[in-house]
Amino acid sequence: MDLAIAMIPYLDQEHVEKAYRLVQPLIQSKDHTIQKKAYRILEEICEGTSESIRQFIQGRIGELQEVLVKSLSSSSPSSKAPRLRCLLFVIKGQEEENTDFLLTVLPEILLCTKEVNSKARAMAFGILVEIGHSMVRWSPEQDKQICVGRYVEMLTAGLAGSPHMISATILGLSRVIYEFKAVISGGYLEQLIDGVCTLLKSTAREVLRSALAFVKVLTQILDQADLAQHVQKLIQSISGIGEVNRRALRQPIKSIYSRLLRKYGYEMIYKLVPEYHKKMVSNMKKQQERTKRRRAVKDALDNPEDDDDEEAALVPSKPKPETIEELLQDSESESDDEDAKVKGQKGGAKAKRPIAKRGKAWLKEGGGGDAAEPLDFLDPSISKRVLATKPEATSSKPDGKGLVKHNFKTMPDGRLFISEGGEEEEQPQQRGGKRKRGGPADELEQMMDEELAQFKKGGQKRKSEDLSISDDEEDQSPMKYQAGGSGIHRPIAVAKHSGKGNKAPGSEYKSKKAKGDMKKKGKPDPYTYVPLNRQQLNKRKSKKPAGQWQNLITAAKKGAVKGKKGNNKRHKKRK
Repeated sequence: MDLAIAMIPYLDQEHVEKAYRLVQPLIQSKDHTIQKKAYRILEEICEGTSESIRQFIQGRIGELQEVLVKSLSSSSPSSKAPRLRCLLFVIKGQEEENTDFLLTVLPEILLCTKEVNSKARAMAFGILVEIGHSMVRWSPEQDKQICVGRYVEMLTAGLAGSPHMISATILGLSRVIYEFKAVISGGYLEQLIDGVCTLLKSTAREVLRSALAFVKVLTQILDQADLAQHVQKLIQSISGIGEVNRRALRQPIKSIYSRLLRKYGYEMIYKLVPEYHKKMVSNMKKQQERTKRRRAVKDALDNPEDDDDEEAALVPSKPKPETIEELLQDSESESDDEDAKVKGQKGGAKAKRPIAKRGKAWLKEGGGGDAAEPLDFLDPSISKRVLATKPEATSSKPDGKGLVKHNFKTMPDGRLFISEGGEEEEQPQQRGGKRKRGGPADELEQMMDEELAQFKKGGQKRKSEDLSISDDEEDQSPMKYQAGGSGIHRPIAVAKHSGKGNKAPGSEYKSKKAKGDMKKKGKPDPYTYVPLNRQQLNKRKSKKPAGQWQNLITAAKKGAVKGKKGNNKRHKKRK
């Protein structure tokens, strides 16, 4: 099918008709790929500029319209753009107005203005403009203003649909009004403004965003005198938006106020806006004045000799006219951009920093002893050769040139032996090539020899702590520091097996030769004394002290029972 798309412009009328007959059933195919290719072939047929293709289109224009209308329900989202291009070429090829066909395809075109695909959106707006020019072309005896008015009436029928359809219709009307702003009558425009002010009372955010885009287009196309009679009505309608939607659409609202400030000044707009928008308008005025001062300073630095331009620099420059694509595109993306800006402001100084570049990655070449061997990217272990740090440049020569050299000795498992005390000079050799024994280097070599021997025997590896402790350190006395205080200096309980640390309360009263407790001279009687601790008031650790108290109560009951039995026995013996 790709070959057919490329060959269509060079076919004669007979072969073009055969290609059309083959493609016609494929347009309604359930396979989205085949359907899109079929629409691409039909697009090349409709777009053809050769004489044979033009004759075929003129004879089959009605059939093409019928085919496109029938295939509307089965068209897939991926086929929207080529299908819209087919509609565009069919409308351009019509010699007379076909109102039924236009009323059938207009809802589809309007809904495509809300498509995710940017090509489909652009083509939908292009068809709306082309229909307006075609209606003027189809009625040369009528005034252009009347033709555009009839077209606007056809589009306003979509305002009675669902919120999605209403939003799409408002965007379509915005594009048409921007295109025919010179010929559209004031009566139609006033009716549209009244309708948009009514739609600004809606609770659907999708409708509100499109209505604000329409107001923004009005501030762009109307001059200061024509827009002045609608300013108060528009500001009141914008002020009536609910608080939740007003917060979400603050950026489009701010853009509209900014345009009105440039047209009518601060004093007029500040009186018309509600109380909750006055602070925003005041900040916008300060920002505009700050921009003027900065531009004046910049111009003065660039042209220090031109004194006549100082007053001109303080006058606000006229903003560059924006295209309709920029106006309508901002209406969809301003809320997302504002949310991202707010998140960046929360980040503080970090948000102002430029975005850091992504980390680079290196691919380690060579392997298996052959550095020139090409890499096999299908090998599952190829991911191990992707490095986050740049590998050191090594030489493949057997002499080891190019390797990083150091004076430390290494073990077979890759560990380094680093002697403490800094670099030590080598001792001069005695006669016969022998060195004196007993130096630190000899001790290091002896330790390495023992480690190598143990490594070769397959014994367990010594821990790094054992290697780092020398005999001198073992002979040293323990530290005299004793923990005390709070925080990191608090005394830490020692394990029970060590025999040291804090003893349990009452343990000093235990008898070593018999059961039970015994009295000691100079100390209280051996009852249970539990020290009070403020940590027992912690709610998260309430179960542990509760269990301790429960154990004390249980032990006290057992002791009371034993004591009672002992007293009874003693009384019986006395009797």
